Amino acid sequence: MAPASKSSHSADDALQAAIDGDLRRLKKMATKVNLRDAKDAMGRNALHCAAGKGHLDICRFLVEELGLDVNSTADGSGTSVHFAAVGGDERVLGYLLDHGGDPGAPDAKGSTPLHDAAEQGHCKAVRLLLSKGVDVDPVNHRGTPLHLAAAKDRDQVVKILLEHGADPNKVVNHVFSPLMMACCGHSLKCVKLLVKDAALAGNRLADAKSQGKEAFAKGDYVAAIYFYCLAMEKDPLDATLLANRSLCWLRLGEGDRALLDAQQCRMMSPHWSKAWYREGAALSLLKDYKGAVDAFVQALKLDPASEEIRKALRQMFFLLPSISTFKEAMDALKSAVAPGRVEQQNS
Repeated sequence: MAPASKSSHSADDALQAAIDGDLRRLKKMATKVNLRDAKDAMGRNALHCAAGKGHLDICRFLVEELGLDVNSTADGSGTSVHFAAVGGDERVLGYLLDHGGDPGAPDAKGSTPLHDAAEQGHCKAVRLLLSKGVDVDPVNHRGTPLHLAAAKDRDQVVKILLEHGADPNKVVNHVFSPLMMACCGHSLKCVKLLVKDAALAGNRLADAKSQGKEAFAKGDYVAAIYFYCLAMEKDPLDATLLANRSLCWLRLGEGDRALLDAQQCRMMSPHWSKAWYREGAALSLLKDYKGAVDAFVQALKLDPASEEIRKALRQMFFLLPSISTFKEAMDALKSAVAPGRVEQQNS
């Protein structure tokens, strides 16, 4: 095996100086080595090393005097911001962010600096990153920052994340919620925080639904939409909220938006007559009468006793553009009420 070159030894010495926080030695090595290119076996440069160890003076020298890029990446380990988040020194982290560091950049595995700071329990670093507007619930292969903090018994970080709107019910890999992670990590404090927040979230959801209904009853459809949106942030899979918001858009004459909500509602609950009814109403507003009839017929098949749906269908018959379409609609209505009867009459 060939002996290591003098330049590789010099690079290693320079990186060690950055790790040790020895600015004097690093400056001396900078006259012999191009520190912008010097990396260790894991792809880390001097700035990565210094950021991870919390050496602010080293970081300043490397960024301001040598021009190292704060967003350059190590092999799979992220940027200097990631290393600073792991190290937890908020002065270094703040410096890098102030000099162009990306606070939300994911590494090769999808981990963001918030993941790193949360897992290590660095409260000040977590608050600093959140103050930069990063997503509180980014997902990597192990979950969100809340998952990682709960698993490691970082109860103060869990509290901060929940205060900033982290989702305590988010499930990753089809199984794991933050609560389950806290249980696996034997963290009673985190379990209590998550259970309490889930209960409060349920109250907030109920309040938003109630306020939406009240606003709708008063004819304030814009306010109702606002409250339904708040409720949907907490429970995006509630088809009733989509149906209610679709109706609000209808009252405001916004057919396209009403149709979008109705179609999403119908996809979520294809066997719910109201979902089809809302779609028919939106299509009617958009003057797609044939499509409206098709939707109303599907609604009537699911709820044959509904006089509201029958009335909507009858109104469509007067708007259909042709006799043939009218006949098709009548046949569809008869088959919806009594399946098979139309075939017998036409045979």
